[in-house]
Amino acid sequence: MKAVGTTVSGVSSAIFLTGAILCCVQIKAQAQTDGTAADASQSGASQNTPREEPPARSSAAGFFSRIGDSVSGVFNSGPATTQLSKLKPGKYALSNEAVGDERDIAEQSVKDFGLINIPSLTVHANRILEKLKSASGVSDVPGQVLVSARSGLEAGSTADGNIVVSLGWFGDLSSDDELAALLGHELGHVLLRHHDSNLIGKLQKQFQTYGALGIQAYAMLDKAGAGSAVTSTLSPGQRDALMKMDLLVKLTDGALHPAWNRRQEFEADKMAIDLVQKAGYSYSNGVKSFLEKVRQWDAQQEARRQVVQEDNQRAMQQLMARGDIENTLKQGLNAAASEVVQQLGRTHEGGDKRIDEAQLYVEAMYPDMPKQPAQAESYTKMKNDVETSRILKAYQLTFDAKTAIESGSFTSAVKILEPLTSAKSAIGNDAVPNYLMYEALKGAGRDAAGLPFLNRSFNAPRPAWKPFALAADSYKGTDPAEVARLGQLAMTRFKQASAIYPLLVGMYARNGQPELANKLMLECALSHPQYRDDCSNALKLK
Repeated sequence: MKAVGTTVSGVSSAIFLTGAILCCVQIKAQAQTDGTAADASQSGASQNTPREEPPARSSAAGFFSRIGDSVSGVFNSGPATTQLSKLKPGKYALSNEAVGDERDIAEQSVKDFGLINIPSLTVHANRILEKLKSASGVSDVPGQVLVSARSGLEAGSTADGNIVVSLGWFGDLSSDDELAALLGHELGHVLLRHHDSNLIGKLQKQFQTYGALGIQAYAMLDKAGAGSAVTSTLSPGQRDALMKMDLLVKLTDGALHPAWNRRQEFEADKMAIDLVQKAGYSYSNGVKSFLEKVRQWDAQQEARRQVVQEDNQRAMQQLMARGDIENTLKQGLNAAASEVVQQLGRTHEGGDKRIDEAQLYVEAMYPDMPKQPAQAESYTKMKNDVETSRILKAYQLTFDAKTAIESGSFTSAVKILEPLTSAKSAIGNDAVPNYLMYEALKGAGRDAAGLPFLNRSFNAPRPAWKPFALAADSYKGTDPAEVARLGQLAMTRFKQASAIYPLLVGMYARNGQPELANKLMLECALSHPQYRDDCSNALKLK
């Protein structure tokens, strides 16, 4: 354990230096004799604020705790002015992470179940988004509202300014004020250029990959020159160097970045309050109500996590009852490690904390804010539009069919999907219901009947990834050339989006194309380092 603590301390100064580069703060680390991580001092307002030092703690646990204390100290200085007043007026400067609108939309189409088209809904949402952009005082802010085919309450913004909102959110919101709060929060991330903080993680992973390749090449040349067989075996010193680089990346991903992201959530909430207030929407019926929905959603997810945890505990008890101590220990350690990673990697602060922070901000910045009635009528009218209502109801049934497929109730899923994939259906040509019908029919033993639906999903107005994966899997062991062709087609259809790489690596690895999988893995690691670990994991899962 002492060695582990020492190794962590050995890279802590590099991690804090990385944080200093991004945050424009000075962080000074000094290793402790017992292997604990360094204490940190910050410049700026937080440096002049005396604070009680935490008691000395040894081991990696103390290190992680001190990272949290340090990052929190950087960002938690109280607001002296509104978040909005910190924006520089004038033309918006595009994020360093932007990839271009066309490619960005393709990037979002790759993920999960892809994007769907609901004209009246997106027109309404984009009208509100434009009002919020105007309220910001910044011109030429890019981006539009896109709708993802997901049933949960999920939303996010991209470096190109696009705001992706799940279908579940549109079903759950009840007023323009709540929609303005959601969009204002995501627009806040864009205006505050939060996406730029992803750059350091990408650069670290890219540097690590180049370093690994360089060490391996050197080892091969060195052994070849000495007359021995060419090999990529690394020396203990080389392995140690790679291990330290890997640890640096993991600690940055797992400790520093999530802390920055939690701070960014608070900043985006405050920006939403500013924008909503200036654009004429209600705080109490908007931001406050929106955050309450977030709190309820968080509680549901926590309850689900508790169920999984209880299942793990029951499994361990059964193993112990059989006397299988080794497997019990393995499962216990895996569960514990998963819990630690989950806590370190939590990028969104809980709803309760966000509500409290928002209320404190309003009391400080807007003590005389007038109460405004909710603007529910226009939102209700939009949701009740004949076409919009049909699409929302159809997708709710589609999600029901997906649940039925996952539980093995294929015949029930077919019955649900039959009217949804007909010519009269509002979503009859969409990708999701059609590839789900293929899966349902295949599960029911009617593969041939499902092929027309799979083919239709390929030609959907908005593409989805799943049809490509399903088709490739059907050719496994029979036509490797067709698997390669499907991969090229997917790469073209999704405009070489970064998110396609781990999916294609996995598809090639599963279906007898190891050379293509390894080639794409290398390209992924060098050119799309943010997906490097996903690509590596996809290569292992067959």
